Amino acid sequence: MHFAKKVVFLCFFACFAVLGTCNLLQAQTGPARFAYVANFNDNTVSAYTINFSTGALTPTSPPTHTTGSGPTSVAVDQNGQFVYVTNFNSNSISAFIIDQTFGNITEISCSPITTGVGVGPISIDVDRTNQFVYVANANSNNVSGFALDGTTGCLTPVPGSPFAAGNAPVWVIVDQSVSFVYTANLFSNNVTGFALNFADGSLTQLANSPYAAGTNPTSIDVDGNSTFVFVANSFSNNISGYRIEGSGTPSPTGNLIPNSSSPYAAGNSPSPGTLNPGFYFVPNYNDNNLMFYRVDATTGNLTLAGTVATGSGPAAVVIDPSSCFAYVANSLANNVSAYTVNLSGGTVTPAGTFSAGAFAILAATTR
Repeated sequence: MHFAKKVVFLCFFACFAVLGTCNLLQAQTGPARFAYVANFNDNTVSAYTINFSTGALTPTSPPTHTTGSGPTSVAVDQNGQFVYVTNFNSNSISAFIIDQTFGNITEISCSPITTGVGVGPISIDVDRTNQFVYVANANSNNVSGFALDGTTGCLTPVPGSPFAAGNAPVWVIVDQSVSFVYTANLFSNNVTGFALNFADGSLTQLANSPYAAGTNPTSIDVDGNSTFVFVANSFSNNISGYRIEGSGTPSPTGNLIPNSSSPYAAGNSPSPGTLNPGFYFVPNYNDNNLMFYRVDATTGNLTLAGTVATGSGPAAVVIDPSSCFAYVANSLANNVSAYTVNLSGGTVTPAGTFSAGAFAILAATTR
């Protein structure tokens, strides 16, 4: 099976807008918000406006925008100005500027970006300070690092890029302190950790890296305090949990220490999960559902809080900036399931289904 197709079926795609407990006033009075979904088989990105009150998605006009071949992940920069899409088959990054009124996107002059991109780019993340972008390259076993020009949106390779990772890195994330970068390595069943040089964006692998995970880890997420880390393992049907060594001190090491009760049971073929303070969400691709767990603030251990049905083949979950709504991209149903989120009450309630493109696999929202 073609590697890109294989990773899609194993649910390697999630997203990374994780910002707090529900603030409906923020949702209703803040700037316009938009959502974007990568459609692997269509070579497009679907664009939507988000209804402040209900979370409903309305397609922009036009509703889709052309990318490179095999779009696998999508990220929005921290200022909500640019959208970046990794194109697995064409070994490139498509970059777009966002219309701040209507949410439409227009490809920028330097796109597609090919210089510095590895083979099989499959996951992308933008650091919290909006200075650096990192891409996991599954087929060249490395991570590409870029400096982000906040005016043009163009990307320039950082010194030393690319940086060696494990076997088939399929997910990359920058921690919230912008001190460390981690990759989930599918075929080596582990996590690679790097120290991030904030002066130039270069990466140095941590002394104790790599760190053991479950079978076929497909994603990794770090909480907003840079304390706890969770990895979804698609073949062992569980979640590995860790604490960042030295978190909460002036000198964290970045090394990952397994939580006392890790791993935690998930459903059948968990897709990549996402954190919302106090909770961890993970779709289960073969069960067609979304599980959400409470995160113990002291130990980082997970306790299942509930399960809700999704569409067919849920491959990604994202929480919008207000933390009032969740969205799941359903790859086999070619649509997006929306939910209202009430974490104080521990409930996630279906709020509609919205059409997407063919094999919708990843969603992102503006902040």
